[in-house]
Formats: sequence, C-alpha cells, structure tokens
Amino acid sequence: GMISCASCHLPAQAFGGSTPTTAGANGAAGTRNVPALSNIGWHPYFTREGGVPTLEMQVLVPIQEANEFNHNIVLIAEQMAGDSVYKRMTQDAFGVAPSPFTITRALAAFERTLISGTSAYDRWVEGDASSLSQAALHGQEIFESIGCGQCHTGPQFSDFELRNNGTYATYPDSGVYRLTLNPDDIGKFKTPSLRNLSYSAPYMFDGSFATLDEVIENYAQGGSNHFNQAVEVQPFQITAAERSDLKTFLQALDDPQFVAWSN
Repeated sequence: GMISCASCHLPAQAFGGSTPTTAGANGAAGTRNVPALSNIGWHPYFTREGGVPTLEMQVLVPIQEANEFNHNIVLIAEQMAGDSVYKRMTQDAFGVAPSPFTITRALAAFERTLISGTSAYDRWVEGDASSLSQAALHGQEIFESIGCGQCHTGPQFSDFELRNNGTYATYPDSGVYRLTLNPDDIGKFKTPSLRNLSYSAPYMFDGSFATLDEVIENYAQGGSNHFNQAVEVQPFQITAAERSDLKTFLQALDDPQFVAWSN
C-alpha cells in the first residue's frame, strides 16, 4: 500500500526512473537504477544481471525484495480478491478470481504493450531521409567508428550480452557474480538499450553518471580497467564537435510520441 510499479517506472521517463536509485517500502534504500521499459517484451531476460528468463517471473522480484515492495504475491492476490473492481476485471480477463497467476500474467501483458518505434531514427530507417539532421548522421558515423555499435546493436541498440563495461575499478555491486559466484562475472550487467536515453537519465546500473557527457567521457578514457572489463571498451579520442554530433544521434533514438502516449 506504499509503493507500486509506477512509483519507480515513471511514464514520463519512458517507464524508467529520474534519480540514481529509488526508495522502496518504508523508505528502504534502493541499490540500482530503474531501467526504462520501452520495448521490454523483446528482451531475452530481465533484471540488471539477466537472471530472470521471463517478464512473468520478473514481476515476483520487486514484490519480494526487502528494499522494494517487501511483500508476498500470495498476500497481494488475497488483497486483490477483496476488491470488487480488481475481482471483476480479473474475471473478465482470465475467467477466474485474482491469483498469483493472473497478477503476473496481467502485468507482463501490459508491459509488452510498451512499444516504442516512432523516433526520428525509426522514421529514417523507414525511408524518411529528412528525419535525421546532418549532425545526427555524422553522429551515427562516430557511434560506429568509436565502437559503440559493437555492443549497442540491432533495432534495440543492445545485443543484451552480460558485460563489465568498466564503470568501476572496484564494484560495490558485483552484478552477475551474485548469481554464479564466478569471479569472472564480477561487475557484469546486461547491456542496456539506448532507446529513449534522454528520458531515462541518470545512467549505468546504479545511476552513477548523471549525463550523457559523463558516460561518453568514461568510455573515452577506456573505462576503469577492472580485471573483468570487456575487451570492447577501449579508449578513444573525440573532439567537442564530434561529441555534440554523437549526442545528437543518440537523442534521435528518443520517441516523444511514446512518452506522450504513456502519459
């Protein structure tokens, strides 16, 4: 009764967050940045370390985490069954009373409708040559030349691989290592999509970079040289004008229509 999914996944932020982390029930301190949910239905797995295979299963994670909902899906189903509106809507949708099954399926079904595909970049791909400025087109060339496209590839601008991107020399959150206890997995997280970046700042798994400039600078320096750092993260040189064009291209992945619809 204190927080909901929408307390952290804000429609105006492309269903992401607006702060480095967000507090859970009873003000419990959050530990990770809230990811944007646009096009989440095409992700191959979920959570920052990719440890959950389906959206239906992911629903259970924030519900049971002590610093998020700190609740229980069975108790939530019992509460919903006592609400006449939820009871009627669940009956209409599933033909049964509210249950853990209907809650997880309904939330996952809703999340799969959060489709973003009308950005300037999308219009350019579909043949509208005027939708990208010369600065954005130059920024796209820079994006590829400095190696961003090695990981941020495909229609979602992510290959969704698990990598250590050199955010830290010593990781306060061990990432995939939490699941495997394999030292080779320390600091590895799922490569995020770059769509709707302007709406979903701050960045990185813990929201430690407030701006795109900070992100670009970290990569330009070649990361923090953690022993697990991905080989794709290599230092590069970029002028102020090139940085501006790169950001212009990244901003062309924003979808104002998606955000306007979601609000």
